[in-house]
Amino acid sequence: MKKLLPLLIILVIAISSCGKKEIKIAGDDKSSDKKEQTKSGETTEKKSESSEKKDVKISVDAPKLPDNFPLDNSQLRKATIETIVTSGGATVMTFKPEGINKGVTSEIKDEIKKKGFEVSTEAATETGVALYFTKGEKSWVFTMSFEEGKITGVYFQYN
Repeated sequence: MKKLLPLLIILVIAISSCGKKEIKIAGDDKSSDKKEQTKSGETTEKKSESSEKKDVKISVDAPKLPDNFPLDNSQLRKATIETIVTSGGATVMTFKPEGINKGVTSEIKDEIKKKGFEVSTEAATETGVALYFTKGEKSWVFTMSFEEGKITGVYFQYN
C-alpha cells in the first residue's frame, strides 16, 4: 500500500489537470515574485530569494520533448505534448492520446527495464494502467487512462 500511495497521488493530479490550459501554483503572492511567458506557451515562475519555494517551469502545448526526456519510445516521441511541468528535479508530462495505442505500455515497460529500472508497482483496470519504476533514488511513473475502451490520457513522470 505504501508503494501505491505516491502512484495514486500522481494519477489523481495528472487526471485532474487533463484538459486544463491554465495551471495555478499555490503559494504566497509576494510582490517580488515574477512570471514570464514565451511565445511557445512556456511559463516560468521565479520566486524571490526570500521565498522557500523552488522555481517551477510550466509548458502548455509545448512543441517538443525536453532535452532530458529519457525514453526512445517512438509513440511518445511522435505524440503531441499537452503540458510539461518541471519542479524540484522532477518532470511531469501529459500527452494527447491520438496516435498512441495500448501496446505502448509494454514497450515502455521493456525500455525502462533495459535502463536498469525495476517495476515496483503495476496496476491495471478497465479504466487505466499505472507503472511505477525505481532505480536507486530515481523513480519514474507511466500512467494511461481509458474510457469506453479509448485512451483518454497519457502521463509520464521522471526525475
